[in-house]
Amino acid sequence: MILIKPQCRGVAYDCYDWPANPRTYRVAHDYIRHNWHTLEDGDVIDVEYILGETEVPKLSERITENEPHSAAEAATGKYTKQEPADE
Repeated sequence: MILIKPQCRGVAYDCYDWPANPRTYRVAHDYIRHNWHTLEDGDVIDVEYILGETEVPKLSERITENEPHSAAEAATGKYTKQEPADE
């Protein structure tokens, strides 16, 4: 499996080929390689959760798009709620 950074600013076939403090890409690459057949489009690869640093995995924006993204947004109500499109 080949992992390519956004805007093609890095690419690696082997998860141990990521240069200079590669923790996030190394762990994510290895996780994707081992879980390729169970992943679905839009799944979040949460490195902190994979490493046991957090107890709950992060949710995709496809699930949380109508929720505040920070405590400040929740407190002030200053976030954009998107209404579902009429079909």
